[in-house]
Parts: sequence; structure tokens; C-alpha cells
Amino acid sequence: MIQGPAGSEASAPRDAALSAEAGERPAPGAAPAAPAASRVLRWGYPLLGVVLMAVYAPTLARGATFSDGPEILTAITTLGVAHPTGYPIFIVVAHYFAVLFAVPLPQCVKVEVFNALCAVGAALLTARAAREVALLAQARAGRGDPRDADVAGIVAGAFLGVSPLLWQEVRIPEVYPFHMLLVTWAGYAWVRFEVTRDVRHVVHAALPMGMGLAHHVTMVYMLPAGFLYLLVRRPSFFVEWLVWPVAAVVRRFRPGFMAARKLDAAWAFPVACLVGALPMLSYYYLIWANAHTTGVPWNDVNSWSRLYDHATGRQYRGFLGGGDLAAWWSRIKKLPAVFDKQFLPPGTALFAAGLIVTLRRAPRLAVLLLAVLILNVGHGIYYSVGDYASYYLPALFPCAVIIGAGYSSVARVARTRASASRPWLCLAAAGAMLGAAAIAVPLYARFTKRFPAAVAAHGAAYVWVPLAVLAIASIAGAVWVRRRAAPRREIPPSALPTLLVVGLAATLAPVAAARGFEIGGQVLIGESYGAELASSIPRGSVLMTQGDGFIFTMWYEHHVLGRGLDFATLDVGTLKGAWYQRYVRSHYPLSCDPLSPKLVGDPAAYDARCATFAQRMALGDKEPWVSMGLRGGRAARAGLSSGLVPAGDRAGGLEPVGLQAEVARGGDPRCREKEWSAQHRSECRCWNYEARKASLSEDCVESAEEGGIVPREPVEMMVQRIIEDHIDERPIYERNALTFWIGDTKLNPRGWNGPAYQRVSADYALINRGRFNQVLHFDDIKDLDPCARESLRRITPRPLGVPRGGPSDGVRRHYVPNRWPTLLAATYLTNSPKGTDDDASRDFEAGDTLHMRLHWFERYQYDAGAEGRRGAPIRHGLRVCTFDPSGRRVALETVTTGAADSVAVLATTASSAPGEYTVQACSVGEVGEGPVPADAACQRILLEYRFTLRSRGRD
Repeated sequence: MIQGPAGSEASAPRDAALSAEAGERPAPGAAPAAPAASRVLRWGYPLLGVVLMAVYAPTLARGATFSDGPEILTAITTLGVAHPTGYPIFIVVAHYFAVLFAVPLPQCVKVEVFNALCAVGAALLTARAAREVALLAQARAGRGDPRDADVAGIVAGAFLGVSPLLWQEVRIPEVYPFHMLLVTWAGYAWVRFEVTRDVRHVVHAALPMGMGLAHHVTMVYMLPAGFLYLLVRRPSFFVEWLVWPVAAVVRRFRPGFMAARKLDAAWAFPVACLVGALPMLSYYYLIWANAHTTGVPWNDVNSWSRLYDHATGRQYRGFLGGGDLAAWWSRIKKLPAVFDKQFLPPGTALFAAGLIVTLRRAPRLAVLLLAVLILNVGHGIYYSVGDYASYYLPALFPCAVIIGAGYSSVARVARTRASASRPWLCLAAAGAMLGAAAIAVPLYARFTKRFPAAVAAHGAAYVWVPLAVLAIASIAGAVWVRRRAAPRREIPPSALPTLLVVGLAATLAPVAAARGFEIGGQVLIGESYGAELASSIPRGSVLMTQGDGFIFTMWYEHHVLGRGLDFATLDVGTLKGAWYQRYVRSHYPLSCDPLSPKLVGDPAAYDARCATFAQRMALGDKEPWVSMGLRGGRAARAGLSSGLVPAGDRAGGLEPVGLQAEVARGGDPRCREKEWSAQHRSECRCWNYEARKASLSEDCVESAEEGGIVPREPVEMMVQRIIEDHIDERPIYERNALTFWIGDTKLNPRGWNGPAYQRVSADYALINRGRFNQVLHFDDIKDLDPCARESLRRITPRPLGVPRGGPSDGVRRHYVPNRWPTLLAATYLTNSPKGTDDDASRDFEAGDTLHMRLHWFERYQYDAGAEGRRGAPIRHGLRVCTFDPSGRRVALETVTTGAADSVAVLATTASSAPGEYTVQACSVGEVGEGPVPADAACQRILLEYRFTLRSRGRD
């Protein structure tokens, strides 16, 4: 029998559950008698929420991360349009939460607090759902203690709350915690319907499901799950609303017609559809935001057709099924490890037990839970994006509920053991749990990366050896107690369930602490990266960048923090999008060019007219002051006929080469077949080059790396056009535009794991300025050898001319093949040899030892005949020179590219002169695997930027 909180029988079994099991139809809306609330229920659930909030709080990111978070923050702050699906409800709710949460915290932390509250709500709803399922199973089994169901809920909520998949999303301003709140809310409502059979809970479930569909498209998988569940639980739900009007009319003439069917729930289906559809109207916010935001109007949602495309994620549909069987199978094979990482071996064991009891005691509800689980996992497998694991998140809810049911069933079995066997069973259970932990610790340390390296190598024995000793002692004690003939001390029935809870807590507590340290210690990158660029790039410059992390971080700087508004940031990968062109035109209008003769000498006039994006947008200019690389190309070059590389040593040792080389890539002979050519456009970009030379002179160029004519990507061409349009009138910078790396060989246009584009034209050179690079004329730096002198000689670019007032319409320059590798993508300084991006600084104290972290770009030569097209490693010798405030060289160090990622550039002392220092670096050329020759001359300068040294103790 079901036991009450004090051990007595409960007033009644769960009426609806038992009557349904017997085939009876319960009265509509009748709820079963629930057991009285125990102290576990009254105090345990609120305590669970408080504990989760307490463990989340220290791990919240204090700034921008390299993720979707900065872009979502931009949309929240400016009430803008985020990337598909737009997340209208989340954007609006988070915006006003941040407004009302009037505490002195950064905007990103406020949104993360909102995320943490959503995650806590999701854990508590999961706990309530798991408790309901456990009570239902107890009722249908005819035995069990409601307190075990109460504890089962806490177990389920705790496992969900500290799962890494959820926790990782809580610490950043992401959309998934809110999505999990809606998923668990809907799931709880479905569980309540299974318990009570009250159709009002179906309508209740429709509300969060509708909100979910107005938030994240994966909520769509709960629709087939709910349909299957209702099909096996109450198929009449779908037709009662159709039968009721017919029956109402017939009953006027035949009162006994369908007398056995009350049809009193006929209203539920249409009302549920209406309740679920109403939240979808929130998508109209995107049209409003597109017209009113000063932030990012993603996809220019200005019509119902565009709204549909954005809300359904049309631009991402190509990722569905974009992989292949090998990729999908690879993800499937990782599923056990993903599950184990979330729930650990105890959770896996309880899941197995819970699955059995759920299938046996609540098989129809099991259909719903398993459908949600399988469909969401299937989506994650099938969706070919890098962060596919995030799409497993909704599957955590059914897993946690089943784990809670598993705990309840195990606790029920443990509670019913005979009194005489409880002492030795307690010792045996303790020994089994300790033994399992003793085995798991070295296995996890050896085969997973979840232990810190030092602990995995040396410290694991300090954990598993004591556990093994305690396990052996417990097993021995169990054997000794069982063999004793003397009367044994009475142990209450709750001893074994309590021991199980203690074991779970002893597992989850240290694991949660370890996860907290790991998650909270993750590098932010975006915060220091964005701050460095926003404070270092001069007014009127152009920054070219590419990739979500890079551009989203700069949007965060511009729109959330209000920094870097006086230079133009261009996402070169999005320049062909009409919506992004509108964004550039309205945010960088021609009449607000910071370097225009009218404004450069009158900062007050600039501030009065152009200080904010809102002011600029109000001007209504049709043209921007920054080029987007859209003008020029084939039409502008149609008159060119020679196709010869301009004479001169612009490539740093490259001889002039006529464009008569063979096509190395993009000229497959099968391209002469019309059908094959239409299906393989990328393989035919340069086909029949000799006959089409004039029209292909920009699309197909001679590559010094690949040894022939190769196609260029549209982004490459636009980047060169932007450089040409501005290099003589304003500073040009890049990060991840010319230094764009793609590791996926199928996505990389060059078919290898390496740089995706050709090197910058040899007319130009990239000079590293820290975590970004400046594009300069090669002639301006070709004779500079910074380490050959004892005194500082800075890079001195040619004087800039007056801006022409718009991009050039003239003839484009030829691309000049460049034999000099791009060695650096970025560097930064720290006061530790293992410093991360978060430690990057340009401000140090006397006594610090400064280390430069180097992000190498070209690491291997491109070899079309080698496996993976990866040739010999590139090993250039670099000299790094540091100059003090007087310009005197105070340090010279060497490093080989690709062989080390850190070099100590300056060891200061307490007496070191404070002031502004300069660090420069140059390459001495290829040195192979040997040391950098001491007498080798610098061939090309690669790096120059400044940092400050302060007297110790001075702010």
C-alpha cells in the first residue's frame, strides 16, 4: 500500500490512475487524492532552487563571449531583430527584465541572471513532473512512500540543473535556458494531464508550446510527441469538437443519441489550438523592430513573407541533412558519452530503472517522453552545425523525469527489505557505491578529459585508493554482519533510501563543484578582444571582419557598450545581404564621415550630428562613407587585355609572371559538358580560362601557393576592392577576413584544413597590431628591419589623402601573386607564459615579465598532391624586439613559427623606466626545424604595437 508521510496508509490511492488502469473512464476534471505535503516537498524544492541559483551565480560570464551571446545582447538592448528565428518573446521579456532589474551590473550579467532564473524554473518544473510520475507509478503498483516521490523530484531537478549542456548556456546570454523553461513547463502540463485526465491541462500545455514555437523551432517536435500521446491516451480528443455540434442537433430529436458520451471536452481541441496560436502573433514584433531599432535589423523583416522566412530559419535550412552518413554515425557514436557527461553512471543506472518502471506503469506517458527524447536527439544528429549538441537540450527533460522515476522505484524496493536484512544491506550498498566510484575515478581520469591534467596524471590515486579501501571495508562489514547470530539493531525502512540519497549527493556535489570551476573559468575572449579593438582602432578607419564571434563581439561593443562608433566595422561575409547593406548605409552615412574635411576639424559638429546611430539613421543618407566592395569587377575591367602582373618586385622576391599558367583549380575538363558544369559550378569557375581571360581576370588569379590559376571566392574579391577604395585615404584593418581559416575540408573552398582564401595581393602587406592586423602598401614596409638597430624605427605609412567621398568606380588593380606566407593571425601580451585572452593587456607594472602569445596562421605549405593537401610545415624564424620609452632596444628574443605559441619579450624590474614601450617583430625567412640563426637578416617586418609600463603600486 502507499504509505503516508508518517508511515501510515494514505487516504486513498490515486483514483484516476487506478481506475484508468482497470479500464474505467474517470470523471472529467476529477483529480486523484494527493498525499499531504511532506517536509521534503515544502522545503526541499525551494532549497533546490536556491542552491542552483547559488552555484550558477559565480559562473556567469562577466563580459562578452565568442558566441551568439553578444548579438543576442545587441538585440535585447536595442530591441532589434536577432538571427533566425528572431526570438521575439525572449528579446522583449529579457529587455524589460534588464530594465526593471535596476542594479549596477553589466547588461550581459543581467540577461545571464534572467537565464539562471529560467534554468532554476526548468529544474523545479522537472522536479514536479518527476514527482507526479513517481506518485503515479506508486499508485499503479499499489505500494510506495510518497516521500520517495518527493525526493525523486529533487533528484531529477538536480540532475537537470547541473547538467553541463544547460549550465553552459546559463552562463552566457543565450536563448536556450528560456527554451528549456518552456519545454519543461509544457512537459509538466502533459504529465498533469496523464495524472488527472483533465483536458484543461492539454490547453495548459498548448500555451508554453505556442510560446516555444514563437521562440525556437525545435519546440515543433513536441507537436508530434503530443499527437502520438493523445492518439494512444485519448484519440477522441481530436474529433469530439466535430462530433459535438452534430450530436447537439440530433439530441434535439433523439435525446438518447450517444448518451454514453458526454462530449463535455469538445471545447478543448479548438481552444488548445487557439491558445497555442496566440503567442505566434509575437512574431509581428520583428516587423516593428526592423522599422524602429537602431541596432541590427537581421534579414530586413519588413513583410509577411520575410517574416515567415525568418521565423522558420530559412537561411539555415541548408544545414538540415547537410552532412553525410559518416558524420551522422560519428555523432550517434558520441551519444553515450554525451549522456554520461550529463548524468554520470548513477544517472545512467537510474535512467535504466526508470525506463522500465515508466514503460510498465505509465506506458502511454512513456510514448510522450520517448518521442520528445528521440525527436530532439535526432534533430541534433541531423543538423549539420558545429554546436549541434545544443539541440539535445530539450531531451534532457524526459531523461531527468525518467531518472526521477528510477530513483523512486529503487527507493521503493529498498524500503520494502526485511528488517533483519537491512543492516548488512546498508553496508553492502555503501560498499557497492564506494567500489563503483573507486573504479570510475581512474577510468574517467584515463579515458576522458573531465579531470584537470595534473589530477589525471598524479592525483587520481589520492581519490580512488581511499574509496577502494572504504569499499572493501564496507563489503567485509556486510559479510560479518550477515553472519552474526546475535540480535541485530533495528534499522528503520528509510535507511536504505536515505543511503541512496547520500550516495547521489556525494556524487553530484563534487561533480557540480568541479563543473562550476570549469565553466566559470572558461575564457571569455570576446570581452578583452572587443575592448582592445574598440580602444585601439583610430577614428575614420575601416575594420573588415568575418565570423559570428568576431562580428557579434563588435556589435556588442558598438550597440551595447557604445564604443568604437567612429570607425566602420564590416562583416565581409554578409556584405551581399541587402539587409546588411541597409545597415551599413544607415549607420555609416556619407555625411558622417569622421575624416571628411568638414568634420575632421570640428569635433563638436561631428558629435552634434553623428555621435549616435540614432542620429545618423535620422539623416536618411542613401550612401555610406565606407566602401562595401560592391562596385567594380568584370564591368570595370572589361577593357583590360594584357592580364600581366605589373612589373616590379612587389611580392618580396617574386619575379613578374604572365598570366599564362595552367589552371590549377576550377578548370575541370568535364566542364565542357553543360549538364556537369551546371551541377559543379565551383569546379568550373576557371574553365576555358585562356578564352575568357578578360572576363575572369578578377574571379580567377594566379596563386603563388597553388602554382597556377585558381578561383577566388566573392569575399576575397570584395575585400580587395575595399582595400583599393580606402588604403590611400584611411587606415584599413582586418581580423578573420584575410586571415580566415576553415578546418572542415568540405567547407573550405581550397579543400584542406587551413587558410580558406589566397594571400593578400603582393601589392599590400599585413602588419599585426595585436588581435587585429593593418593592411599597408608593401612598399611602405619593405626596407624596414626593426631589429637591426639599437634604436626604434617605427613603421611610417605614406600620408593619407582626402577621402574621395565614396568608393571608386575606376579600373581595379590586378591581384599580384604573393609568395610570402601570412604568418600571424593575432598576438597579445600577458604577464604569464600560459596567459589566456582574458589576461591580455597593454598595461603592466614594473617587475612583470611580459609574454607574447602568438596565433599562427599559415602553418603548412599548400600541396595539392599531398594527403589532405598539407605539405611541409612552414618554419620561419621570428625576432621580437622591445624598445623602451626613449626608443632604446631593451630586449631581443627569437621564436620559430608553428613550433611555440609563446615567447618572453621583456623581463622588467622594479627600476624599469615607466612609460610607453614598443614591441616589433620580423621574419628572417625559412629556418626549418633548427634554431633561428643569430646573423640572419630580417626579411620582412610582421608586427608593431605599443604597451604601457607603470611603476609598481601606481594606478
